[in-house]
Amino acid sequence: MCNSSIHRALLALLIVLITTIFLTVLPSTYAVRSEDVDDWCVVDCYWTAPVRRGALATLEVMIKCLSPTPINNVTARLNLTKLYGYEYYVVDTYNGTVVYPRVVTFTFTFRVPDEAKLTTYVLPLEIRYLKNCTSLIWSTELTISIAGEPDLVVIDYRPRTLTKEVENEVTVLIENNGTATARDVAIEVYTADPSVTVTTESVVGRFAVLDQDQVAEVRFSIYPSSRSGDTTSVTIRITYYDTSGRFYMTYTMGFKIAEVPTPELVIYTSKTSLKAGVQEVVDVLVENRGPGTAKNVTIEVITHSPKLTVVGRSKLYVGDIPPEAIASVKLGLYADPNAIGGADVALTVHYTDDLDRSHLETVTLGFVIVRAEAPLIVLEMEPRQVSPGEVQRVYLEVKNVGGDTAHDVVLNLQPTPQLAVLGPTVIDVGTVPPGSSKRIEIGLYVPTERFGVQNLRAIITYRDSRGSTYVNTITLSLISLERGKPYITYAVLNSTLEPNRVNRVVIVVSNVGLGSAYNVTIVLTPAPGSEKYVSLASPGRYFYPVLRENETVTTAFRLFIQPVVYGAVQLYLSILYEDKWGKSYRVLTPVGFEVRGLAEIAVAHVLTIPTPIFDGDRAVRIQVTVTNIGNYPAKNLKLVLRGNVTKPTYAGSDTYTIPYLPVGNTVTVTFVMDISEGYEGLHELHLDVRGSYVINKSIPVPLLVYGKARWSIEIKSPKVLKPGMRGVKLLLVLKNLGKVMCRDVRISLVSPYITGTTTILVGDVGPEESRVVAMEIDVSDAIPIGKNPIEFDIFWTQEGRELSTSKVVNVVVEKAEVKITMFVIIALIAIATILICYVLKRRSIISRVVGGV
Repeated sequence: MCNSSIHRALLALLIVLITTIFLTVLPSTYAVRSEDVDDWCVVDCYWTAPVRRGALATLEVMIKCLSPTPINNVTARLNLTKLYGYEYYVVDTYNGTVVYPRVVTFTFTFRVPDEAKLTTYVLPLEIRYLKNCTSLIWSTELTISIAGEPDLVVIDYRPRTLTKEVENEVTVLIENNGTATARDVAIEVYTADPSVTVTTESVVGRFAVLDQDQVAEVRFSIYPSSRSGDTTSVTIRITYYDTSGRFYMTYTMGFKIAEVPTPELVIYTSKTSLKAGVQEVVDVLVENRGPGTAKNVTIEVITHSPKLTVVGRSKLYVGDIPPEAIASVKLGLYADPNAIGGADVALTVHYTDDLDRSHLETVTLGFVIVRAEAPLIVLEMEPRQVSPGEVQRVYLEVKNVGGDTAHDVVLNLQPTPQLAVLGPTVIDVGTVPPGSSKRIEIGLYVPTERFGVQNLRAIITYRDSRGSTYVNTITLSLISLERGKPYITYAVLNSTLEPNRVNRVVIVVSNVGLGSAYNVTIVLTPAPGSEKYVSLASPGRYFYPVLRENETVTTAFRLFIQPVVYGAVQLYLSILYEDKWGKSYRVLTPVGFEVRGLAEIAVAHVLTIPTPIFDGDRAVRIQVTVTNIGNYPAKNLKLVLRGNVTKPTYAGSDTYTIPYLPVGNTVTVTFVMDISEGYEGLHELHLDVRGSYVINKSIPVPLLVYGKARWSIEIKSPKVLKPGMRGVKLLLVLKNLGKVMCRDVRISLVSPYITGTTTILVGDVGPEESRVVAMEIDVSDAIPIGKNPIEFDIFWTQEGRELSTSKVVNVVVEKAEVKITMFVIIALIAIATILICYVLKRRSIISRVVGGV
């Protein structure tokens, strides 16, 4: 009894073992839902002819296989229960083998019932198929229209205002207002305005279907250049299909174009005087009077005078200044104790605007240095006219314009043989407090034969409250006029001339004498040797019959200064006149002018290294040849290259400084810039020019950027790799997404886990052309399981330049299958049989031994 139980148990164990083995190796025959497996996707669904209720209709459904594993025995079942009102199905089959990316079309023909009152129905679709000997089911839903037609319209777009020199993103909402589904929707954007560029691809959106009342959102970018006007328009074209054919519509979107708000900085200070020998703090006020924000404002301070020193930081950080705002920074200044008079500081202001464009301005602030708490005595005299041969009483006014009391003020007059002082020449003035004055009367005598300007020299000595002694020497001028005789004086109103242009020189001639001047002739002529630099462009002689007492005439001469002349030129002014007795007088004096113009910088040539350049290039050398086409040498020239498509490779590589550039000379400057991605086409950079004696302006610099070819790589097969695979045929689809010809294309696979034929010469690939590339590879046993990035390096020649890029494609790596071969099965059965026989034999021996006993 015991042996029988053991025998039955062992037999049952053997049966379970054999059944388990066979169930493991034999294919499954039951169906499994595959909602979590993306083996299929719907490509399109359409009627082959217009649909009529009560008539037969044919619906074609295109589905795409996404599985890299072969699929067989595909059956499609469309559920028409919602359409008919009772359970009803139509079926179509495909008996061939399907693998990615095969598209299978199923055809369903059925009568559309008259009771189908709705225009749109959602019908379930079920796909049954066999994969790896397993029956699977994939389900989806189809939206079909049995009446009406689609109607796509633009319902809104934003923004309505674009900003110049900025890449503006526009969002467009498109709605299907029709009564049917739109298929294969393509949306294109273009503009006829040459100053406005659509920077994205022309096709901005694609949709397989757009159901009734469904809203699609598309975006594109548009760039208005600096040459664009106040308005522009962009056309959007929508192409779509229904069962009856192809439709399209166009819609024009209007935009306003606004200028980029730019800041305008004004710098000033309320303090205009500094005390000598005292460290003072000056508030520098920076006001933004423009509509844009000035960002990261910094001020660099440089003194032009050795008697003025910047104390503390010479670079002041102000920060951001919004429109209509005022910022204040502290500036420490120290004037030399012995300094007096005017001094100035130069402020170089750096800031950026809302587009991060750099700006540079130079402002000069002037100050008057006065002695700190020290007296300063000045001397004035009135009247300034005396008659020869007569004693003239004049008044001397001693003024203290300093900040301290002047003590022991002594006035020492120095008479000459032409001008006698009647009375004491050394006058004790005494004490003069700050801001006060003392008046002294003296007598003067000019001999009869002396006529014209006479000078009286005065030496003033005084001391301050601390005992320091000061000595000032002042020369007083007065005119000796004889009654009845004229006296002509002149004044030249301008002292600076510009080269390469006609200048207007104004000379004021006055009769300050005591009689009329007759036959007044005013002549202006170039000095000997200056004729080749300056020439008269107007009459050089003016004649006035009479010029009465205190009468003034203004004469204007026109002078042409030759180009490339700067420095100083000299002319002679001659004034001839007579008195009423016929006596002639002549004034002959040289008149000097400073010739100073402005340099003007122009761009003569632009070269890029390498040539040509492509978007995304790094460390491109942009060589710009500039020339001085102005009429004055440029000094301390600073050039900054800026643009929306470039940025400096390193700090300062967009800036170049030229200390000196003579007129007519050229110099080539090099900027090292990076070209931004996606900015192909002809662009306009701006060369900002700043410097001394130069016209500050921004010069347009053309820059042609070629677009690199864009590539896509898709692994067709196998979709799944496994460790240890050998001699695998890796099929790739390499597509040129650009509109350019690429020559000598070569592709290389880079992975530490994949070896074999990993470099393939593809050859020439035309615009938007695809090539199938096959590689024979071996997969390492150590490759990680899961998603693995594989890098493909693509090399090609475009426009004579060798280019390259890298693409990363993720592949799925699964564990290697453990295959149970028939040999293993037989071995397992043999082991089980031997084990049972051994146990049975063992039990038999034990039974006999027990029975014998």
